[in-house]
Amino acid sequence: MGKFEEGNKKGKKFSSDNQPPNRGRKPKLYTIAKKAYNLSYSDFKDMRCYLMQLSRKELEDISKAVDTPIWIAILCRSYLKGASKGETQTLEETKMDLWGREVTSIKDKNSPVAEEPPRTLTKEEAKELWNSLNDEY
Repeated sequence: MGKFEEGNKKGKKFSSDNQPPNRGRKPKLYTIAKKAYNLSYSDFKDMRCYLMQLSRKELEDISKAVDTPIWIAILCRSYLKGASKGETQTLEETKMDLWGREVTSIKDKNSPVAEEPPRTLTKEEAKELWNSLNDEY
């Protein structure tokens, strides 16, 4: 089974000349959102930051709404799935996307330079961003 028999007239024999077409890589979620909604990367990051601050009920409402863009619904569902199973993979990916990978370098304890904490959106800023994105798209 699986071999091309000599008398077979259907199909073609698998060889170096007869290869299946390459589908390529799956596009990232941001790439889909960028092409479909003409979003900048900062808009994408701000939306992820906003969604992380919402309650479970608000995420469910957004993901079930008919007029919600698919990339936002996907993010909402992944946060809900992770919360129900106790997984942190989606949150870790969001954290790395928003603030970058943690730098592992040796720091001088006597250095006078203080690090700034990452900026988070206030509830008002998040609602304003959500409303502006809803109005635009």
